[in-house]
Amino acid sequence: LNHKVAISHLQSAIKFKPEDPNAYIDLVKVLADSKSLKAALNLCEESLEKFKENKELRILQASLLIRFAKYELALPI
Repeated sequence: LNHKVAISHLQSAIKFKPEDPNAYIDLVKVLADSKSLKAALNLCEESLEKFKENKELRILQASLLIRFAKYELALPI
């Protein structure tokens, strides 16, 4: 998987259809998979401001927080 190409395509998808949470979710996953964990967590948290009730984004946020050893922040999620 070429992460740079995937990231570029997903960023374009977000610009084209910013109301669709799926592109945000996929971009968070690709960023995390490419070891850009801080960028993934930042995007995830920004996305949650827009899609507050999205369960998949919440799970991704908790997973990323755990990877940063921020267990106390991840547990309530």
